[in-house]
Amino acid sequence: MRKIVLAGAVLAGLTPAAYAADMPAPAPIETVAPEPLFSWTGFYIGAHGGWNWAETDPDAALGFLGDMDNFVVGGQIGYNWQWDSWVLGLEGDGSFVNNDDDFVDGGGFPFGVEQDFLASFRGRVGFAVDRFLLFGTGGAAFTGLSFDAVGFDDDADYFGWVAGGGIEYAITDNVTIGVEYLHYEFDDEEIGDGVLPPDTNIGLSNDVVRGRLNVKFDSLFN
Repeated sequence: MRKIVLAGAVLAGLTPAAYAADMPAPAPIETVAPEPLFSWTGFYIGAHGGWNWAETDPDAALGFLGDMDNFVVGGQIGYNWQWDSWVLGLEGDGSFVNNDDDFVDGGGFPFGVEQDFLASFRGRVGFAVDRFLLFGTGGAAFTGLSFDAVGFDDDADYFGWVAGGGIEYAITDNVTIGVEYLHYEFDDEEIGDGVLPPDTNIGLSNDVVRGRLNVKFDSLFN
């Protein structure tokens, strides 16, 4: 009797194991790798367009103050380096501006002022959240003004600084769009070429709001 009970206990213990061995193995859980974050590192080239406001700031000898505004269109080229969420970059750009207006000098004579271009070389510092980039920018700026009046015609080259900021978004791995604001401030330049009184100076500033589109070439070739 004792042998029968012992044999029954052994058989009862083996039955669940045998049953479990016959069960199908559970299917492995499929894991999806997270999508990698966008990298802003790379070379880019692009175009921009928007509107600019220019303000001339003459001294008292000239006797007029003129403001101009018109469209702006041009292109930019640059390179970004990204470390974690921080992005550093360098960018050069050139823009055509169509600022052209006539004013009146202190003697009541018409006085024409024309500005055709803006150019800059800037550093950029940004903070990236995946495909969004918030950035500030600043650097050196260049432009020129042409002046004409009765018996007078002169050109002046202007050098100064530019600063601003904006936001950019990567709509694909190799195309980004954005909007930015830039303020240009230029040193006073003497004009007159011997016709106007000595030390007749005109200062200049520009404010620009523009949209931008870039193609990121590293993403195209990698």
